[in-house]
Amino acid sequence: MTCLKTRKPDVLLLQELKGTEFPADVFKKLGYESVAVTHKAYNGVAILSRHPI
Repeated sequence: MTCLKTRKPDVLLLQELKGTEFPADVFKKLGYESVAVTHKAYNGVAILSRHPI
């Protein structure tokens, strides 16, 4: 989270997420919209953007 607060990238791509839920509300508080596809074991991905998706 520190990197997002200090560097403030416009877009961030995440891969290999594990879990069935993505914490979109946490990133929303930091100014990011997000879309995610989650999988229980692996292969989940998410896109965070400061601009509308």
